[in-house]
Amino acid sequence: MDSNTMALTKLSLHLQVLCMGAGLAICCGALCWDKSRQIGLEDFQKMHEHYVESGTGARVSAAIKEGFDDIGPYDTMGQRAKLLQIILDNKVTGV
Repeated sequence: MDSNTMALTKLSLHLQVLCMGAGLAICCGALCWDKSRQIGLEDFQKMHEHYVESGTGARVSAAIKEGFDDIGPYDTMGQRAKLLQIILDNKVTGV
């Protein structure tokens, strides 16, 4: 089990979903920014691997746990802004 998976399993289901969504947004954003051609599954797998191995996934999980643990609902403007800031603070580059 990699560190990203271990970090996710320590979170509630709601926070796991936020982490997965943030990870997808970060990886897809990096791919769309860096690629001028069609993006394939192999590109995404490589980006996700880098996301996990670089420690970004663990940092995102920790930031989401710190920012969202024991609160709700998650759909307020403040919570959306907090999630967006976590995503922007953890952009992945260098693949």
